[in-house]
Amino acid sequence: MRKKLILLVLMVAVTIIIVSLLLNVSSNKENTESYQNINYNSSSVTSILPMYIVKEYDGKVSVFRFGENLPFEILEEIVYYSLPEYDREQLRKGISVYTDEELQRLIEDFDG
Repeated sequence: MRKKLILLVLMVAVTIIIVSLLLNVSSNKENTESYQNINYNSSSVTSILPMYIVKEYDGKVSVFRFGENLPFEILEEIVYYSLPEYDREQLRKGISVYTDEELQRLIEDFDG
């Protein structure tokens, strides 16, 4: 009788382990499928680090690639000293920009 009880407990334990493993595999498959259906285009995904920093450089609004010390573009059409004080302060600190679209909107806002 005791051997039958031990055998029954072992069978139940093995069954529970197998069922939990199958559920885990099924859950992982669903998660993988949902990630595969995400549309990764530049307007919906941003990186953790900014692509650009927009800031004042030599009295001009300039665009720097993240991590570089010299601007790759100086926005001559935007007169830095005619901007509101708040905008100038933000540009002195540097404005982080994460996408090309965001950069374009920011330039349009300053130029507008």
